[in-house]
Amino acid sequence: MTFTSMAHVLDDEVIIVPDGEVGKDALKGALAEAVDLLPHQAILENFVHHNPWEKLQWMDFAKANQHVRDIMAYPSPGEKMMRLVNADPRSRTMAALVELSAVFLDRGVAKWEAPNRDQGFLYFFASLEHLGFAPWRRHARARAQEILKACGSTRSDKSPTSVSTAASPRLSSQDPLGPSILRENLEHFGARPEQWMETLRSMLWELPGWAGMFHRMEVHTSEAPPNTRVRVADFCAVLSIFLRSSMDDMAAAAGLLDPSSEATLASLLSRPAALNKVHGDEAFQHPSGLAYLDQNMAQREKLEEEMESMLASAVLERGSTEECPRKRPHLQLITCIDERECSLRRHAEEASTEVETFGVAGFFDHPMNYSPVDGRKTMFLAPEGTRSDVTLVEEWTDEKKAVRFNRWRAMIARLGLVWEHLSFSPIGSLALGLLCPFWLLELVLTCFFPTTKRYLLRNFSIDASNRPETDFKIPLTATEAATGLARVFKNIGLSKQDREFARIVVVFGHGSRTVNNPFGACYNCGACGGREGGPNARLLARCANDPDVREVLKKEYQICIPEDTWFVGGYHDTSAELLELSDVDRVPASHTSHLQKAQELLEVARGKSAVERCRMFMQAQHCTTPELALVHTHTRTTDLGQSRPELGHATNAAVIVGRRELSKGWFLARRAFLASYDPFNDDERGTNLELVITPALVVCSGINLEYLYSTTDGGAGTKVVMNMVGNFGVMQGSTGGDLLVGLPTQMTEFHTPVRTMFLVDAPLGRLEAVLGRKEVLRELVHNSWVRLCCRDPTTGQFYKHEGQGTFSLVSDASAYTARCCQHGQCCHQGHEDGRCCHQGHEGPDAASEEDPRIWPAFGQSTPVLPPCHRV
Repeated sequence: MTFTSMAHVLDDEVIIVPDGEVGKDALKGALAEAVDLLPHQAILENFVHHNPWEKLQWMDFAKANQHVRDIMAYPSPGEKMMRLVNADPRSRTMAALVELSAVFLDRGVAKWEAPNRDQGFLYFFASLEHLGFAPWRRHARARAQEILKACGSTRSDKSPTSVSTAASPRLSSQDPLGPSILRENLEHFGARPEQWMETLRSMLWELPGWAGMFHRMEVHTSEAPPNTRVRVADFCAVLSIFLRSSMDDMAAAAGLLDPSSEATLASLLSRPAALNKVHGDEAFQHPSGLAYLDQNMAQREKLEEEMESMLASAVLERGSTEECPRKRPHLQLITCIDERECSLRRHAEEASTEVETFGVAGFFDHPMNYSPVDGRKTMFLAPEGTRSDVTLVEEWTDEKKAVRFNRWRAMIARLGLVWEHLSFSPIGSLALGLLCPFWLLELVLTCFFPTTKRYLLRNFSIDASNRPETDFKIPLTATEAATGLARVFKNIGLSKQDREFARIVVVFGHGSRTVNNPFGACYNCGACGGREGGPNARLLARCANDPDVREVLKKEYQICIPEDTWFVGGYHDTSAELLELSDVDRVPASHTSHLQKAQELLEVARGKSAVERCRMFMQAQHCTTPELALVHTHTRTTDLGQSRPELGHATNAAVIVGRRELSKGWFLARRAFLASYDPFNDDERGTNLELVITPALVVCSGINLEYLYSTTDGGAGTKVVMNMVGNFGVMQGSTGGDLLVGLPTQMTEFHTPVRTMFLVDAPLGRLEAVLGRKEVLRELVHNSWVRLCCRDPTTGQFYKHEGQGTFSLVSDASAYTARCCQHGQCCHQGHEDGRCCHQGHEGPDAASEEDPRIWPAFGQSTPVLPPCHRV
């Protein structure tokens, strides 16, 4: 079949259409369903933790996992051919397709931009295929010529390789060329129309990373390269062309397509084929040598029961926690709900009884577009799927200093460009070789003395010392700002008359700044779309200090912020354990001493938090003092050879939604997200609870489930041999492989694979009302993608979700406590000297004094959750 025979005239322009309309809609529907379950992982700079099987959340958790295994069992055409000829036609197909895809999707890594990307992937393939000579690609070259001829026939210029960009949009809107090729090749593979969806899906799942990226860029066009038309239908068409070319060549070589016989590839492949053998959960084990044998799906339920036992028994023994009179604190600390902020909050509270802490989703209910002054493109700081027209535009405070600073940056950039040009020049590269001693010294410092290198860069960097301060104008009206603040204050209970604001309120957004880390966005704030939350915290503080905003808060929402209260925004680097405060120069002179005292308390807290983190690093066991620990954590972020700058969300296991009184004084080992919610400041509809639990459930479950699946199926593999591809993904080795999906083993080898345990401190009826209104929350809970328990804040009654919206009352803690000790996990009372071990107190395997798994608790906190028995 040739494509010139499929031309129809429409509005004086020739449009390529199929021979018939039969099957067009069927193929379109089959393709849409086939790509539905492909990975939807974003490009690296926009990486946000998510449930890999988010599209299946309407199903029960166990049934969804079985559904995925059933999908994987369907044999692809390439696999059927391999069974016939005992050779795999897919290996060379994938290598050819990956090389082409990497060039087509490149986002600025290549030195030369590939031509014809605006015409789509199918035309891009056709314009290059004639340059090759591989015998097995005869069919691909012939089909490429037909594509060029068909496209060229719609132009006044008859040259098949000259397709004008101006006419290409018309072609893209009406062009069924890709589906036509795809339909023909599916028929060539022996697939009947009712088998098209399964066949397409089996083909795409042999390169799920690349197929998923094409689909992602087609849906999220802002992530696609500029002036590039990305369509997954084109990807499928090119894949089918290469696969057909490889299979035809192999079949002919094996004598299966003898011209004297009537055998066709379709007749050979249409024979009934056995389904692939898909191993059960027990077959998958974390590939890292540091992982324990229970890091698999087979042990998941047991681990979940142990986790639930520890947390629930502690809650039940605490009983009801009714409100008690409070005195005004000196410092209030508002951080993200992130479990990595857990230790900072706990150590700040232990440093002084005058410290009160709260957890709020890291965008602080201020979704916005952020336009930084340093030239980076505008970014959206809010959970993925949120929308906002608000744009915060940064400005330099000192224009003269900014001019000098920008000139310096421009000069450095030009030198870098000259350096790059010289390195690609034969003579220039020889000249650069004369500087070998200097580069050798730099290499030695990088590899063996990263701390020394960091000190040198810090002390001699003109960039850092000359950087001007930044400022911005509040991009909200007083009413808009007050509305956002009121939501935050009501949710955490600061709107009540008996709860006073402290003199200093510090709001910390968080993020992570590391080097040589393609997964850097994973360490940032998930509630800010995988970016730093510092600008959100700074905006909240600026709004809360504005007199007009305070006036609206007082009149419209009856929230009175005292005149002697001052908000300070800041940024917490969870990798380096650095704390940065913004707009300190705006703090009134009357609050200078209060701010200084707050900074001293935060300095103590971050030092102890660094010591706690170092207990989990195998190379940091000597860091027993805050000074040593802070140096070590900071050095890890600047060490090019460090594959574990921090452990990220590894070991996350619980989410506590409620007042701090419920968990204060507990050692949760940075394993629990802490979302502040005051059940005594809400209505029976759960208006405030809905605002708190929605981002908590969506964001935290996405983090937890991605870690769960990456732990049990290997994720993206090790970072050691990863290579960046086009600034959008990574793959193992150089060419021919799939884009890696999921998290690297260095981020999951310490993770306990459990579904997160949600503990909600609210009346059961209120919680059920919220779940009834929010479908996304209802699916997560009722279909058991998360585990959930509800505690009545007045009576202390404890309810456990049993599945499909059914809750059962847990009468006392005896069952949980017995199960906790039976499984050999940590008892929340701990030892008398303040230590806890994951083996419990009884049994022959109880940890001894020399057991390295014993974990010292910090301060007076009561151990509830073990840090993780991976150290």
